[in-house]
Amino acid sequence: MTNKHTGDRRLIAYREAGHAVVARKLGIAVTNITMIPGDSYGVAAHAHIELVAKRGYGDPAALAQELYANVMVAVAGAAAQSVAGYSGSIHDDAHAKDRNSALSYAATLARIEAGLPALPGPPQVPERGDPLHTASVNILARALPETMALLNDNWHAVMRVASELIKRDRLSQAVLDQIIAHGQR
Repeated sequence: MTNKHTGDRRLIAYREAGHAVVARKLGIAVTNITMIPGDSYGVAAHAHIELVAKRGYGDPAALAQELYANVMVAVAGAAAQSVAGYSGSIHDDAHAKDRNSALSYAATLARIEAGLPALPGPPQVPERGDPLHTASVNILARALPETMALLNDNWHAVMRVASELIKRDRLSQAVLDQIIAHGQR
């Protein structure tokens, strides 16, 4: 029998595994993933995912590619939960944070695609009605099916990462890469 906390751990593990596997498949460094005891649901989780433009801000095309990858990573958590059969998550705040992150990256990408400079500082989500908001939402709509395809193509890796995360509570990038590579030919 699965108790509430075990189910919550699985739900969180799939979310974090989705973020991590998509990040690694897109070449983004993941310092570690950690599940810690905590909140009222019995577990809290966070992933330290390095989402910084490594190619530099001087090249708009490289920055656009990096931002799009970040959008995909941000939506990968909820997408992985969906593929795993979890809907109506009790961790809706995590979903909202991921969506806001994705929209922030998409908003910066929309500025670049519109020929505008990226704003300094943290990305800002444009107000509804702003053409950049519509462009940001369209970027999300474009990224989600690509993210789902990447998850589906690597679903066995997501399941292995989630399973190991439940057992170990913490995975480094080296361990994560070994788990992802296991079973690939």
